[in-house]
Amino acid sequence: MSDFFEVSVGPSCNNNCILCVRKNRNDDKDKTAAEIRKDLEEGRKNGALDITFTGGEPTIRPDIFELVSYAKELGFKKIRIKTNGRMLYYRKVCERLIRCGANDFDIHIQGHCDDLHDSITKTDKSFSQAQAGIKNLKELGQNVSMTVVLNQYNFSFLEDMFSFAKQHNITDIAVLPVDESDKSSPVTNNFLSGTARRQKELSEKFPGLDISWPCIVENKKLVSEKKFRIVFVWFSSTEWTDSRETPPNLSTVYMAKVLEMHGFECVCVDVDMLKDISISFYTGKGVKNSMKKLIRIVDSQDPDLVAVGSWSRSMPFAAEFIKQFKEESEETMIVLGGFNATILPEETLSIIPEADCLVRGAGEVTMKELASSIRDGKDWRKVSNISYFKDGKAVSTQQKKHCFELDSLPYVDFENVYGLKSKKFNHISLMTSRGCTYDCTYCSVHIIHDKYIEYSPQYTIAQIKHLSDLYDFGSIVFRDDSLMNNKKKAIRLAKSIKSNSMDNFYYSYQSRLNQADYDTLRTLRDSNFSSIFIGIESASADVLRFFNKRVDYENQRQNVLKTIEKLNRLNIFLNTAFIMGTPNETEKELYRTVGLIGEVLKKTDAVCIEPNILVLYPGTGLWNDYVSGKYEVFKAFEFYQDIFRKYSSIPSMASPNFLIRHFTYSDDKFLKLISTAKQEVLDEMEKYRYKDNFENVSVEDTN
Repeated sequence: MSDFFEVSVGPSCNNNCILCVRKNRNDDKDKTAAEIRKDLEEGRKNGALDITFTGGEPTIRPDIFELVSYAKELGFKKIRIKTNGRMLYYRKVCERLIRCGANDFDIHIQGHCDDLHDSITKTDKSFSQAQAGIKNLKELGQNVSMTVVLNQYNFSFLEDMFSFAKQHNITDIAVLPVDESDKSSPVTNNFLSGTARRQKELSEKFPGLDISWPCIVENKKLVSEKKFRIVFVWFSSTEWTDSRETPPNLSTVYMAKVLEMHGFECVCVDVDMLKDISISFYTGKGVKNSMKKLIRIVDSQDPDLVAVGSWSRSMPFAAEFIKQFKEESEETMIVLGGFNATILPEETLSIIPEADCLVRGAGEVTMKELASSIRDGKDWRKVSNISYFKDGKAVSTQQKKHCFELDSLPYVDFENVYGLKSKKFNHISLMTSRGCTYDCTYCSVHIIHDKYIEYSPQYTIAQIKHLSDLYDFGSIVFRDDSLMNNKKKAIRLAKSIKSNSMDNFYYSYQSRLNQADYDTLRTLRDSNFSSIFIGIESASADVLRFFNKRVDYENQRQNVLKTIEKLNRLNIFLNTAFIMGTPNETEKELYRTVGLIGEVLKKTDAVCIEPNILVLYPGTGLWNDYVSGKYEVFKAFEFYQDIFRKYSSIPSMASPNFLIRHFTYSDDKFLKLISTAKQEVLDEMEKYRYKDNFENVSVEDTN
């Protein structure tokens, strides 16, 4: 016998919530009025005094009033309606339900504002209608409670949602976990490890609210009792900068967060954050001692598995670390991921045979399967997307495409980064997508992410809120290859940032020259997107074709200057880069680019220009042409010192040391030509006073 009884009227609903598990069940039909009456009678017969109508959405049934009246006739004392609140927007509906006997209303609210709530319900105006319904019920003297279904979109906004409840005099709140019985749903409970902490914080901040947390019980199911410790080591492509407020690199932090979600303990050692070691590796001073220090740091974390990640540019550092660490800790397994591991597994293993395993491609799924197999004593060699040595030969397992919703990933933060003491950063880097819709010949991003996929705007908003709760920073840099690959999404994101009052941060993003139209730029600028990176690359049509830039080749100069005018009008800071040193670039074309750089400098003082010399990185279209014999390379520089010099003559390991041989000029002439041109650009930049940080751009009305 129970005092409480709940009757479901069926799955029909006037919302389309992304977290609903009932809408896709083909066998789930609405009950008839006769079936519901029978349920009510059965509940009352068993002694229940409280009845709750739930769904779907009970209030959209034309017979809901008769059913509520019948419940009252049967003698139920408390008659509750679980509802999304949209029909309660109509005051007459509220009044009639109350006359029929309803005296308690539980409103499901999924966000503190229309942007968040409506993006979860996938129904326009659902928030404003529910809010109006709450107001109607309160004015009619009814008891109103609120239910929040916790998910990765609204988790960071719990405090705002509790403030919403307090503002509307709602004191009874239930925080529920997502029903994960529908495995196809993109909404998950993967963030719940932080729920207990939030419960303590928010319960102290809102002592007047009666908050139940069933999600805390669900959270216990998500935490693995068996802990397996993974230490990620990341080697940056640039040396330590003289800024103590630079945030850690995202590459391994993203991976670590995913593995933590599956019960692993993770520590991220970002070498770029270790000042003395980073400077030593790039200058060649005290390298041996620095390497020993790095090995001690990693070993002190007592790893069961060491996972090394590296850009191609820093592969000599990664290779030497793996070799020396293996000498010190022979029993500890080491895996290597990144571009070289993905593109050149056989060559990489032959150069670094000390690596037990290579992870090819994006590693979230592969690393989880690999680490689980090692932890559980299973044969890890059966995991897909890996390569390893067996009997002196490289073996590569089956290549699988792992498809998953980016929104199913946990929020990124830096709580697991080794040695990170400061909570203050000059900026935070984020991604709103992976991959790129273009295929420039000098870029290798498509090797790791062969498909362009996106985070939703609401997920990105929640991610920003999560970081702002943890750290002090003034700007956010979106590192997508181009935020403008999907302009509609970029605009939705900008508008969401503004509607969620997050336009107090400065935002920087990347775009292509042919994507930077005025209307989109202005919409983004209105939400404080005050800095843009555009890879202009060259003034030469032939060079741009060589890069497969897919822009208006013949009108490059005019389009660059027109874009500068747009940015000036909107007060947007420009970061840009040029690339010198293609094998088809004549001296005349090279200096046409130098001339364009001079024009850009004269047109605006809100610009930072980076002149680069073309590097042949593994996995790029240029690399593939080089391997096929279309191009030759020659060693032009020496960027690696001391123990790293042994890799200096291997193009795949020391890419910056090499240039593609020019079709016409001798190696000496070619090197002198591009080196001189680059220096002239640097000298020219010194003549102009320009802003070197987009935060300095004032936020003004652009109307």
